[in-house]
Amino acid sequence: QKEDIQAVVSTQSTGEDGYDIQEAAGLPRGTRIVIQLKDDAVEFCKKDRVREVLRKHSNFVGFPIFMDGVQVNTIEPLWTRKPSDIPDEEHAELYQSLS
Repeated sequence: QKEDIQAVVSTQSTGEDGYDIQEAAGLPRGTRIVIQLKDDAVEFCKKDRVREVLRKHSNFVGFPIFMDGVQVNTIEPLWTRKPSDIPDEEHAELYQSLS
């Protein structure tokens, strides 16, 4: 069976309007995020703070997100399942995570 091969790309943004995408020959498949922070945003250098932000904003993403080899988004999106298959405890966990 033929493997579906896609080009590896690099995406860069200054945080202003838009971003640039370029082919990135020689890089392995996967995602690496490099962020340059302003002096007043040093809290985001701390792993616990980054993990907190990832959980808050990516917990219901339909694919796993790992940080230091540990999956940070552990809640399966409820809207991908039949309502009759979701126990009350999972509904409560969803509402608690959003508040």
